[in-house]
Amino acid sequence: MYKAALFDLDGTLADTFGDIAASVNRFLSEEGYPLRTKEEILAAVSFGRREFVRRSLPASATPAEVDRGVIRYTEIYQKHFMDTTTPYPGMPELITRLKSAGMKVAVVTNKAHPNAVRMVETVYPDGLFDSIRGLSDLPAKPDPATALETARFLGVDPSECAFIGDSELDMLTAENAGMTPVGVSWGYRPVSVLLESGAAAIVHSASELEALLLG
Repeated sequence: MYKAALFDLDGTLADTFGDIAASVNRFLSEEGYPLRTKEEILAAVSFGRREFVRRSLPASATPAEVDRGVIRYTEIYQKHFMDTTTPYPGMPELITRLKSAGMKVAVVTNKAHPNAVRMVETVYPDGLFDSIRGLSDLPAKPDPATALETARFLGVDPSECAFIGDSELDMLTAENAGMTPVGVSWGYRPVSVLLESGAAAIVHSASELEALLLG
């Protein structure tokens, strides 16, 4: 049914929460801001680095404070973003089987591009993905630009692609790009949010996702 599978990274391919939470709370502690709970951090991720920092700061934070926060959070996260990050169970094996079946596989994430490439190449076998695209000069998800550019690079029509992710941004990106939105239940957003955002299917394990993609 599908010729390509496009994957979100954080909360979909890799469990990155521990490093994100530790880095943002270290920054907040250094600057004297209140620390954020797990629930607050989960609600703020997925929107890109600047928006994540803005949502983590008090509502009264000025643009200048956000600018400074982005710089400091980035410095901390760059040093620690691979401290505890691991792939989700069964996902490296799944990607390998999809490739063996002739499917194109790619990563489309709002994580900064250099970090995305380094992370994927660290926690997954080298060269496993046909394309890795992090945030660059194209608009962030849910804008479909990066997803559509990835489809063009892979040589497939958007209608032949499944877009797999754990957030409303991923479901909306898929719809905006004319791809099939598939939600994973193990990520950073409740299943109810994925369904409300247009998920055509919800999977609860790598094996369920394999069955859906390969039929």
